[in-house]
Amino acid sequence: MTSYLWSNGDTNQSVTVELSGNYSVSIQDNYGCFSNSAPLTVIEYPLPYVYSGIEQTICTGSSAILGNAGVSGNTYAWYPTFSLDDSTISNPTANPLSTTTYQLTVTNVFNCSDSNSVTVFVNPPPLVNAGADQTISEGVSVILGDSPTASGNGPFGYYWFPQAELDSIFVSNPTATPSNTTTYTVSVIDSNGCSASDNVSITVVPLNCSYLLSDTLFNFTSTGGSHVFDFVLVRVVNGRLSNTIP
Repeated sequence: MTSYLWSNGDTNQSVTVELSGNYSVSIQDNYGCFSNSAPLTVIEYPLPYVYSGIEQTICTGSSAILGNAGVSGNTYAWYPTFSLDDSTISNPTANPLSTTTYQLTVTNVFNCSDSNSVTVFVNPPPLVNAGADQTISEGVSVILGDSPTASGNGPFGYYWFPQAELDSIFVSNPTATPSNTTTYTVSVIDSNGCSASDNVSITVVPLNCSYLLSDTLFNFTSTGGSHVFDFVLVRVVNGRLSNTIP
């Protein structure tokens, strides 16, 4: 029966080693003859350094840079690839539409590979409604926004523009008294720092006022031979009779 004796003490026909070094084997056959092999040098190459980056939280539409600077001679493979600007570099830019975990596999010049992963969390923006477009007469006030103006991850911060003719620019439903047709924009930021905006148009119809002497309200009286004439002014607004002017 043939027997084996490796330099590391193993007696199997084949061995698995995990350390660098020189290995040889002595073989004895059924007749008691010995044969010694030449040393076999085993070199253990290091695994590549893999860094996929830290977990990040972004808003929809924003981006995150993964990984870090690469090492010359290494190759990089990221997965999934669809939301990356380049899946074969060490630090690609990711633009995920939803929370995504990316895995990085690095292979060095010795053809040794290792992997690591990182998650990018994606928060949606708030839903914003500046309200319905409206038409008003000059001098009339109107409340902007909806009920609610914003929904999602509150509390919310509001900013309305333009600022002129608003009673406040930092509330959800300001009162506007525009003198001319105006488009207002509300920008909303939520508790996650994500933002969105919406517009509303207020059309202002200017007043067309005129005053006339009403002959139908003319009054004639006679007092002791003298004559007193009472006149009443009435206002016509946009071609229609409005209130009398005392």
